[in-house]
Amino acid sequence: MNIVNPDWASDMSYIDITARNSGTDPITISTVEMNNRIVNDFTFRSGSAKLNAGESAVIRVTDSFVP
Repeated sequence: MNIVNPDWASDMSYIDITARNSGTDPITISTVEMNNRIVNDFTFRSGSAKLNAGESAVIRVTDSFVP
């Protein structure tokens, strides 16, 4: 899986990331980690947790980010 196109909110309250399944088999996204820490607050803005080969999803991660 590749993570591309990070898009930060202007107030740093969230980041939207695009996850792309670059493999040949389907995958399921069950957890999101940032800086070796599991993120509890994430939603799928487009796509879903299950990605077939070549598919993408946009995931919004909300946290207390510090610039």
